[in-house]
Amino acid sequence: GSKRTSAGRQEVYRDVDIKGLGYIIAEGTSIGEVEKKKHNDESYGILNSLGANHDVGISETLHEYGIRTHRVIAVIELEEIVLYGQKISIAEAKKLGKIADKITPVLVVRAFGTHHRIMDVTDIDVSEEKKDLMIEDARKLMAEELGLPLEKFTRLDYAKSLAREIGRNVGLMHKHGYIHKYLSQGHNITLDGALVDFDSAVQAWHAYKTVNEIEFKNDYRDASIAFAAFLKDGMGYSIKDATDIIEEFTITYEQYKTG
Repeated sequence: GSKRTSAGRQEVYRDVDIKGLGYIIAEGTSIGEVEKKKHNDESYGILNSLGANHDVGISETLHEYGIRTHRVIAVIELEEIVLYGQKISIAEAKKLGKIADKITPVLVVRAFGTHHRIMDVTDIDVSEEKKDLMIEDARKLMAEELGLPLEKFTRLDYAKSLAREIGRNVGLMHKHGYIHKYLSQGHNITLDGALVDFDSAVQAWHAYKTVNEIEFKNDYRDASIAFAAFLKDGMGYSIKDATDIIEEFTITYEQYKTG
């Protein structure tokens, strides 16, 4: 699907994921069993409705401000889980102490342009071939959004466009008083520039009673470092070329944060 934004940009929604299906262990080779955490009421592999609704509320609010993010298709309350290969009810899981009584487990179905993150192409364990596939996929997606033939949207065009997109989104987020708090390493920035996963995000003046510029600076720093790593480790740019492209991010960020 697609949606034209207030800025006239055609955003394409193509990838879908489901959050709350469990968690990966042993370097991505298996799914871990549901188990209550020792330090709070949460359980490994379980998404609580409270956190899900927080993420939904912020993502939809930011989208209304013109910020590219994931879109929530559905929030589905669970009636049962799989534990040690057997299906059991949520009530039974709570009796067994696997899920806290006050937790309401849900699944969140989300739509993205691309689900791939900056971190996916800066990971040293990812092959150059796989990195190239992910970057080319994102380049094609953004060319389609811009209505450009792929041959007229080079990898340099893509890098600069991504720089401006991330700068615009982070700038708009800060303009409206929201801070993400987890943009480091690019785990929550996609390869089409969307900001995603708002578990830790807050509206600054609600959380701190005042706007804390340090939090904004931390977000900006983390996004800038993550993008620089993407250019160097993902796309292989030199320090000079990376500096020139990062400048696009900086200028666009300031434009939208203060504009």
